[in-house]
Formats: sequence, structure tokens, C-alpha cells
Amino acid sequence: MKNKMVTVACQDCGVEFDEMKTWHGQSEICKECVKKRTDLNNCKRHGGKHGQNCYPCKLEGAFGE
Repeated sequence: MKNKMVTVACQDCGVEFDEMKTWHGQSEICKECVKKRTDLNNCKRHGGKHGQNCYPCKLEGAFGE
């Protein structure tokens, strides 16, 4: 089966965008909604609202900053 470009609607905001269809039933979420989720999950120090041990905090811990 060939991969093809399909037009999908974001499950969060409803905006339509083109995406490579890779598997049946994949979750379609636009880049802006992914960014919003990431920002919400970050700690307050990293511009978010939730999450006390966010991904940037883990990176800082790994590099000893």
C-alpha cells in the first residue's frame, strides 16, 4: 500500500491540513495544538502551567545545568 497525502481535520480545533497517511486510525492533531499541549505540560519556569518535572527540566538535569 502506498502512503499518500490526505486532508484531515484536527481532533482538537477542527482546522484542516494535509498529512501523510501512514496507518489506519492514526490520530490527527495539528502542530499548533501539539505546541499548546506541550506548553501546558511544561512547568511554570518553562512557560507552562502544569507539570513540575517537564521535559526541559529533565534535559537540564541530564546535562547538569
